[in-house]
Amino acid sequence: MSGLGARQEALRREAAALEAMGDLEGAAQALERVLRHDPMHSSTLGSLAAARLRQGRAADAEPLLRRVLARRPADPAALSNLGVALRMLGRLDEAVAVLEGAVARPDAVVEGFDSLGAIRSLRGEADAAVAVLREAVRRFPRAAPTWANLGLALHRASTTVQGGASARLAEEGAAACRHAVEVDPSCASAWNNLGSIERDRGRAGGSVAAYRRAIAADPSAVEPRTNLAGVLRESGRATEAVAEAEQAATRAPHRMVLHSNHLYAMNFSDAVGEDRLFEAHAAFGRRFGTGEVFSEEDRRARLRELFRPGRPVRLGLVSADLRRHSVASFLEPLLEHLDRGALEVTCYADVPHPDEVTRRLRSLVPSWREIHARPDDEVLAMIRADSIEILVDLAGHTAGNRLGVFARRAAPVQVSYLGYPNTTGLPQVDFRLVDDRTDPPGSERLAVETLLRVPGGFLCFRPDPDRPARAPRDPRRPITFGSFNSAAKITPTTIDLWASVLRRVPGSRLLLKARGLEDPFVADPLRAAFAAREVDPARLELRDRVPDPRGHLAAYSEVDVALDTFPYHGTTTTCEALSMGVPVVSRA
Repeated sequence: MSGLGARQEALRREAAALEAMGDLEGAAQALERVLRHDPMHSSTLGSLAAARLRQGRAADAEPLLRRVLARRPADPAALSNLGVALRMLGRLDEAVAVLEGAVARPDAVVEGFDSLGAIRSLRGEADAAVAVLREAVRRFPRAAPTWANLGLALHRASTTVQGGASARLAEEGAAACRHAVEVDPSCASAWNNLGSIERDRGRAGGSVAAYRRAIAADPSAVEPRTNLAGVLRESGRATEAVAEAEQAATRAPHRMVLHSNHLYAMNFSDAVGEDRLFEAHAAFGRRFGTGEVFSEEDRRARLRELFRPGRPVRLGLVSADLRRHSVASFLEPLLEHLDRGALEVTCYADVPHPDEVTRRLRSLVPSWREIHARPDDEVLAMIRADSIEILVDLAGHTAGNRLGVFARRAAPVQVSYLGYPNTTGLPQVDFRLVDDRTDPPGSERLAVETLLRVPGGFLCFRPDPDRPARAPRDPRRPITFGSFNSAAKITPTTIDLWASVLRRVPGSRLLLKARGLEDPFVADPLRAAFAAREVDPARLELRDRVPDPRGHLAAYSEVDVALDTFPYHGTTTTCEALSMGVPVVSRA
């Protein structure tokens, strides 16, 4: 081997070692050094593209893969990875075309099937996803990740049907994931998918254990970490959730969604002060905000200029929650009572599974755009083509947000409202609609947006017209405090406050109802925390969520006084309690 060849081989070995240690950037840089000497070395191009894909840098991977395919058009791995890159870039039609061609070949690689199945699932084509992955495991019966992907596809398909068929698909999905980890106990994606199934089935302890196995199998993988952060947050372990979400974001600094997940988790922790929380959001804005930024004076001037007599303002609403969701509970009354002479509304709906609420909302606005699974570039172009003048974000850093569109200045005036209790951190978002309770005077230092305070309250809640009547109180029942907030909001500070109330009202009890509260992983630490504060855990009644809206509201008949959480307060739960005649005690 020549000296140059030996040097290149050493660099390739170095790249492999760095990747094995989880240093994807170091591995990529070693491969780039190989390519400086041999720019068209196909296997190195492919390896570098794969490394960039694992970093979430699909835009960097695509040209590398096209260089491979220019020399070797039938390269099965390059075809498959190109499909993956296109999927990550949101160019799903192109990805499907590439992948369908790839999996039809006799030398197809299993990764092509996996990616095609993922796209079918993303598009809500549950049966098609299952069919693709069943064919994959038939051809590759020892492919543990593919068995795991089939399991997740079956689990998702179970949510689209009812009754016995749903239960059968759900159990088949769990069995496929268990088979995957039997085939390969070190398969990170198999453990990750098993964790997601356990999480959806309300088994937080099993979910956490599976995600931790995934991380142990592949410390560089970000999906298990961000998923673990989510289930820890939902279980009331905010400090652990913040740490895991931060680890995920650090490992993939270019992936905006991971940074959003980290910021969202921070809101639930009483160990994160307001200054640190603001700085984290502002850092997000500095990292990802690329569009034009205006001064407060210019912001207000542009807003005033839009509202001229005789012409409606073109208003856009962007949300993934235009469905049965708390955001819709507050939005629907506003849409019903719009001044159509003043506002011309277009909704940009990122909703994978529209429901009856989606259909109602759609009937209330003149223009509706489906943006689910469309890339930010396409959504940005759509909004600009619609000549939207005020664009409103209804998500903040919650799931399904499109802050990447706002970061690039999609409209002359951009606003955040309703879906998130904090600054977006993006200086390209000009205003936040708040009130003097949520953001009292002095809060300006904690927002990059200009705060517009709505007199009397920024929320417009409509009680459920089908809510049950409040049942008469049983005089034999002890005084009952209650909270139906998510376990994610039950912080040590909250427990201190609630325990203090219980100690001061002898014989009283506390009724908590939320998803996962009957899981020992969530319930046991909660009971122990009250015991440590000199409150007998027998005074607590923990219930799981009630999916039926009437059953959920009927449970308020068992509550005398609702206790709020801190620092992340209730919103929908507070309004629901009041609508059922239950007073709410909150800490400002």
